[in-house]
Amino acid sequence: MHTLKTLNPQNVWDYFEEICKIPRPSKKEEKIIFWLENFAKNNHISVKKDAIGNLLFFKKASSGLEGVPVTVLQAHVDMVCEKNAGVIHDFEQDPIKPLISGEWVKASGTTLGADNGIGIAMILAVFSDPDLIH
Repeated sequence: MHTLKTLNPQNVWDYFEEICKIPRPSKKEEKIIFWLENFAKNNHISVKKDAIGNLLFFKKASSGLEGVPVTVLQAHVDMVCEKNAGVIHDFEQDPIKPLISGEWVKASGTTLGADNGIGIAMILAVFSDPDLIH
């Protein structure tokens, strides 16, 4: 088995691996929301949060592109929490353990949370890329 470090684009998989460390069951997304707010702060990204925890990141257009229509990227931050019979895992406390099995990224004994975990990772890669023209 290989690690996610062997996958490309590497920055997307690095973010996904970090997201897997943060418990985020439905209706209990506080930890991932806090992490994302810190990500925005550390990357000089404007962020708004509403009363129920929705986050909206803003990034100014690159010079000369100010009049181009806005692009919206969206992902949800929670995950489906299921585990195999006999697996001990607390989805409110324990990280997801991703692994590569053949051509697939899976989790060890649990759901992976990749349906939108990878969406979050892609959005973070876009927002944090200093060379991306936006």
